[in-house]
Amino acid sequence: MESFQNISPGSHFGKSCQLQTAVCVQQAGPDGCGVLRQHIEIVHERSYDILVQFGVVVQDETEFPGGPCNRQVVVFGKPPRFAAFHPDDVGKVGPGLPEMFFAEPICRHNYLIADGGVRDYAPQARVQDVGPVHTDDYDAHLNHIIAKLIKIYHICSYMQVGVLHRRQFIICRHPVEREDFLALDLGGGFYLSYHKDLTLRSCPAECGGEAVLLGTALCSDGSLNPMSRLAAVRDFGTLCDAVYSFSGRWTVIWNGHILSDPCSLSCLFYGEGEPVVSSSLALIGDCFPRYRPGEGARELVQGQLPDWDISPQTRLCGVRRAFCNQYLLLGESKLEVVRYEPLHPESYACLPVEQRISRIVAGFDCLFRNAASNWNNIVIPMTAGVDSRTLFALARHSGAAFSTVTMEHGMPVSDRRVPECISRITGVPHRFIAAGKLDPGRLDIWRGHTAGACVSEDAYFWAAAQYDEIPSDALLVRGNVWEAFSLYWKWRFDAADGREEILSSASASMPGLAGTSFCQWVDWWLDGKGPFTDWRDAMYFHQRQSCWLGYIEQALDLLECDHIVPLDCAYLMSLILSLPENIREGKKYQKEFVRSLSPEISGIPYNALTFRESFAKYMTELRKLHSLKEVRNAVTGHFRRSRFLQVL
Repeated sequence: MESFQNISPGSHFGKSCQLQTAVCVQQAGPDGCGVLRQHIEIVHERSYDILVQFGVVVQDETEFPGGPCNRQVVVFGKPPRFAAFHPDDVGKVGPGLPEMFFAEPICRHNYLIADGGVRDYAPQARVQDVGPVHTDDYDAHLNHIIAKLIKIYHICSYMQVGVLHRRQFIICRHPVEREDFLALDLGGGFYLSYHKDLTLRSCPAECGGEAVLLGTALCSDGSLNPMSRLAAVRDFGTLCDAVYSFSGRWTVIWNGHILSDPCSLSCLFYGEGEPVVSSSLALIGDCFPRYRPGEGARELVQGQLPDWDISPQTRLCGVRRAFCNQYLLLGESKLEVVRYEPLHPESYACLPVEQRISRIVAGFDCLFRNAASNWNNIVIPMTAGVDSRTLFALARHSGAAFSTVTMEHGMPVSDRRVPECISRITGVPHRFIAAGKLDPGRLDIWRGHTAGACVSEDAYFWAAAQYDEIPSDALLVRGNVWEAFSLYWKWRFDAADGREEILSSASASMPGLAGTSFCQWVDWWLDGKGPFTDWRDAMYFHQRQSCWLGYIEQALDLLECDHIVPLDCAYLMSLILSLPENIREGKKYQKEFVRSLSPEISGIPYNALTFRESFAKYMTELRKLHSLKEVRNAVTGHFRRSRFLQVL
């Protein structure tokens, strides 16, 4: 058996309560005398409060008195279930290797291991599903447990080097005492604690007080420095005016007002009943152990919609998430959640469509030029889809230097070939990053960073170290948010007006939406619909786009490089939302961007599929189609695109 006795991280992190989890496994030799010892020691702070976020529950470690043959018992699990053995089953120890009693699972990756020594600990205990593991299976089970412990060791190693809670912040009544966090006194008895890798800029505001900008913000109106706009803030109205042209993922704090980007990709989580605000559920759970995962938290599965937590409720009891048109106001005794409207498409309704299109292009020109002045390396992920090619055409029109990248995944053939074809035609550098070996420990870090709320495919890019190939000095520019304006969910849900009709339509087409949190969102939307007058468009923007994508963007804070979604800009989204529906439907205006800005690549079909891919996709999607007309249109569209692969 391989020895892991040298795995013993000796340094602790943070300045709060330090607990040590030592795992000692001893196996008696064949003669009952010799001992083979495996020892793994893990040091962490508040072990349950942190590691529960990874789905690995490690609350305590108990070592029982040694019995014959220097056997020792290690219990590695949750305290209420330590005493997991019936007294009639213990003490059955004969010569040679002892029997082991093995209980699994109490929860995921949580095990109890014990032998006869347990009688010295809890002779009155009784539990079901506990049985003896005979001596022939001893080595296999010991290897199994050691593998689990090594996985946890890797998690703790990431925590020790400051990856956990990377680029996150929390606002509460006291500074967070962690070695990788800095603190800023906001006044009024509140402190901002933020990870050292999170960009923070501040400036005095015109009417007094200090404006603080967290994250990455670029201006889309020609301004180079967003702080010059924040310096002119006098009240909340001028604050909204100042950030209206900001693009990226950011949070602004001014005189107790906490405002995030218009898509809320910089998440704002807040505690009910006490003034605590954070960009991270996991960080709140770490700093405030009383916030525990709810018993009814859904297990999210990628691709099984909804594969995100429906706001405003979260998977931590007592913690809610602000909607993208809400801001938070810190008071002396309470935290207020206030509604406002960041998007104003009505301001551009009187302009000709061509002028609105020109303004969108000009806004992206400013964004990419500002990005090029701050980063020498701009990288755009590319597939065969419409969104990434739209961003490609806009970036190329701006004159900024950039490259593209495609990460290997369970992809159609076109996702591999189209980006390479576009690179050959335009001369823009492109790189294909093959998938490496999946590291389960890194998957746990990803889940832990978001408290298990992100199950995107990006998690596998991270776990396979594909994202590590992006240079640390790069700006990763992602082509998301476009789909929120393409009337995407009008094909899936029926039109509805009243509360009961909406709930009925939603639960019939996507049963996972049924629940208290979705009902709360429907009531909130009906109370003041805002620019999205159709509940289906509103739900896609507020739930699928903001919540699902927001958790992904938070998880991407684990990367070494910076990252933004440039369309996360109130000014640009207002312009797009002002376009007539017949132009937005099916992403027609995006394809027009490509045709007018990069005509040489406009003839390449989007998301082309081979015959086999088309057939497999349609066998899956036929259940979603409700009429023969939809079936006919969908089939002819996919098979027409499949012919393109012969050209490539």
